[in-house]
Amino acid sequence: MKIGILTNSYPPNLNGVSVSVKSLTEELQAKNHQVFIATPEIQNENYPPNILPIRSAPVPKSISPDLKLPYLYVNQASKFFAENEVEIIHTHDTVFGGLEGLVIGMRLNIPTVHTFHTMIENYDYFKFPGYQSFIKNFIQTVCSGYGHIISPSQKVYNYLLSIGVSSRISHIFNVPSLAEFNLEFDQEKFLEYQNKTKINPNQDFVFITFCRLAKEKGLYTGIKVMQPLLKKHKNIKYLILGSGPEEANLKKLAKDFGLANQIIFTGKYTRDELPYYAKLSKLFLFTSTTDNLPTNIFEAMFLNLPVASIDDSSVDYLLQNHKNGIKTNLENLSDECEKLFQNPNKLKEFSSFAKESANNLNPAKIAQEHIDLYRRNIEYFNEKQKQLDSKSDSKNKIFEIGEITNLLLQNPLKTFDKISFKPTSILRGKYQEFLKNILKSK
Repeated sequence: MKIGILTNSYPPNLNGVSVSVKSLTEELQAKNHQVFIATPEIQNENYPPNILPIRSAPVPKSISPDLKLPYLYVNQASKFFAENEVEIIHTHDTVFGGLEGLVIGMRLNIPTVHTFHTMIENYDYFKFPGYQSFIKNFIQTVCSGYGHIISPSQKVYNYLLSIGVSSRISHIFNVPSLAEFNLEFDQEKFLEYQNKTKINPNQDFVFITFCRLAKEKGLYTGIKVMQPLLKKHKNIKYLILGSGPEEANLKKLAKDFGLANQIIFTGKYTRDELPYYAKLSKLFLFTSTTDNLPTNIFEAMFLNLPVASIDDSSVDYLLQNHKNGIKTNLENLSDECEKLFQNPNKLKEFSSFAKESANNLNPAKIAQEHIDLYRRNIEYFNEKQKQLDSKSDSKNKIFEIGEITNLLLQNPLKTFDKISFKPTSILRGKYQEFLKNILKSK
């Protein structure tokens, strides 16, 4: 099978989506399928022939220092996928690529599926009066245009149903392969990380979080909720791995709390460093409410770390309360963490089950579930095309049955009226110009 992937996040960008998409790509290739990827171009990156670097612009550094968003690329991507004879398009960004993916599928007359990764409704960066109403309608309309939506978590599945997405929805986990974590452990290198962080694993009890240091990741919440525990026990440390737009502000918060020596920031890290940082730690702390399938808790459990999490359904795919970690409301999180601090035997028991839980999620099996879904959609699409071919009205043969596709072609302004919370004449004009660009871009 030849599969086309459209994604705004792919290595060298390091985030949950890019890691998951790369892992899925590698697993598909291992099963002898061909994968062709269109993704924003990163300067000075050498891309293999199966990856199309598309024109893009950086987002404000206050959102991300390295993320880029593509623009005016529909013709370019359509040509790339057509030349490589892809049989299905799989997109991974709803807001910045969802419409474009539909247009590309329509142009090539092939089916499209979409994975809904990001709870964009909860992000603060883009909020303006009427934002939530707008984004819900936008997501509902775009997702309803796809032949199939992939939900990585129960949280997303429930959300898509609640906003009225009419496409078929399948629940498939999307966790990365962690084969690189099985490399031989270097004890001398481990000592270097001890010296770098000034952590003594025999004396210090270390909480760890690794993620992009951004507002939506709940790090301010994590620092604030752990503050009393850190002040009470000087041998408790909080290790925060990663970089991002909030790094300086988070360091200032730690300093303002008088915890600069106990809250340790490492800056950027590579995936092959994670086993060493995890070996220094006892418990992974998760306080984000915007993730839908946090892969970092999967990585943590694979590295023998139990998880202490706020009560959020995004962790339910892996976290079993009081078996491989704890899940509780924000007010009780610090107390529950202290209980584990005081009970090393229970912590050891959680650690053993955390590793077992992570091993039960098999990326190769997950890739096969994607393959089966691709095949079902290709068969369904081809059958629908045969039915349309048999009709005298050939004008009906325009891509799937999603209403968004018809609206895009027949009346772009009606599309805008459908998703807009307040379709003013100025916004209608801007939207019409936007659609004109994506439909005729070079």
